[in-house]
Amino acid sequence: MKCSGVFNLLFGLVVLLFSAKESVGQQHDLKADTIRKCHKIPELGYSVFTSDSVLEISVEGARNFSTGALCSIDDQFRLGSVSKTITAFMAYYYVNKGFMRWDTRFFELYPELRATSNAAYLDMTLLDLVNMKTPLISWTYTFESPAPSSITGIDKEQRLKFMQWVLQQAPQKCKTEVCWSNPAYVAVGLMLERATGKSFEILLSEMEQILHCRLELGQPNNLNISNPWGHDENTHPEPPGENAKLNWLAPAGNMVATTSEFTKFLQLNLNGMYGTATGLSKSDFQNIHVKGKEMNYGWRSFTSEQSNIEYSWHLGNPGTFLCAVYLSRKNNFGVLVFANVQSEIAQEGIDELFMYLEQKYRQF
Repeated sequence: MKCSGVFNLLFGLVVLLFSAKESVGQQHDLKADTIRKCHKIPELGYSVFTSDSVLEISVEGARNFSTGALCSIDDQFRLGSVSKTITAFMAYYYVNKGFMRWDTRFFELYPELRATSNAAYLDMTLLDLVNMKTPLISWTYTFESPAPSSITGIDKEQRLKFMQWVLQQAPQKCKTEVCWSNPAYVAVGLMLERATGKSFEILLSEMEQILHCRLELGQPNNLNISNPWGHDENTHPEPPGENAKLNWLAPAGNMVATTSEFTKFLQLNLNGMYGTATGLSKSDFQNIHVKGKEMNYGWRSFTSEQSNIEYSWHLGNPGTFLCAVYLSRKNNFGVLVFANVQSEIAQEGIDELFMYLEQKYRQF
């Protein structure tokens, strides 16, 4: 697309005056920065990598469009639904450790919720939940009900009360084998908590060495005011604060990470597919990254139009951020892209950057 209009002129002036960049490796950051400006993205982080090398990593632009606060390679971005790849990995790890089975039913661990729950959910298993093969409602943070005032307690208690409310709702009518549902992953998180006796927050912290990645939960600029601020489609920055409804969805979409840290987790997956990773076996990783699956252990499938290569893929869009990940086992190649804005034009920019990087690093 071509950049045009008064907004793009003003956006260009802001990023010219205030933006910064930190990059390592073979450089396509000038092209990336052009795409960023053209698609009205205040701050962009991306990496290109193989199983054993980071070919390029860069963070560019401004953390806050209004103030022009400069970016840093250490900036944390919101993963959105890409968080599901982490939660599914954790479930796989603890199944292998014997804490529960893939056919463990949710109500085996939470029998106290059975009496008040819709009968449509009584037989759902851990595997059903991880692969979204239950009729649980889709629900996201923009839904009006339930009101935060009705869900009280610490974060762990709120997630349980929220799930109790979800289980009382009528099931969705699934049009395909996969029923898209954020609460399905809230349920996975609750099963992990009950099986291990530890909160999801503690489990995530303890998994850091296994995941090769440091992750936190929450809104980036609420965790650290120096982190990127999310922006809506009009590039209005989101001020620091707690979003209770996103907190309820912690295992499904409320994790944050830096570009460099999350790249390590993605490299772990590539290494795992070649049998050179720890935490899970080669067959486990190959079971996770199966071609053509609509949803498989937190991952989806994507086929590039320009190369016809199939990628393990996922997209996160938690309101004011975007995150896209692409892994090719066949080519031992991956791309990660973060943006601190959620808009249709920003999504087009992420798509354009991926296609550009794929072409530059892979001669098809």
